[in-house]
Amino acid sequence: MTTEIERKELFVHPGEIIVKHAPAVLWTVLGSCVSVILYDVKKRIVGMNHYMLPAWNGKENPTAMYGDIAIRNLISRMLAMGCRIEDLQARIVGGAEQTNKTFEIGKKNINVAFEAIRKENIHIICSQIGGACGRKIKFISSKGELYIKALNEAQKIDTQLVKKIK
Repeated sequence: MTTEIERKELFVHPGEIIVKHAPAVLWTVLGSCVSVILYDVKKRIVGMNHYMLPAWNGKENPTAMYGDIAIRNLISRMLAMGCRIEDLQARIVGGAEQTNKTFEIGKKNINVAFEAIRKENIHIICSQIGGACGRKIKFISSKGELYIKALNEAQKIDTQLVKKIK
């Protein structure tokens, strides 16, 4: 039986970070943006960010619109909820180069994610990155499942289960 909490899905907006105890369903839509999803397999806490640019330029406010800030804050929030680094698993999704490939924003966003997660010694269990199409992603914490749907008919991958935690 599905509870009211499980039916409530939370949309992660660009520049936002959400961290929740299971059961929670977090979802977002990505183009060149990247989401890092952290899941504590023991405490069943999930966190997701959605960032647009790889690194804070030191001028505007240091918000979660920037990958370096968003990932650092996501990890901090997970630890503040009692998670331990060794219990975290990471998933990295997004970074498409849809229109302007000159600046390679998608590629830079991907690189920031991998560098930051590896620096913290967090195990990356799956990723779906790059390409030319956007993605809709949904993480269901009660099941430890990530679903991804391509948003471009030319590169149709349909909805697929990317990784399931036992």
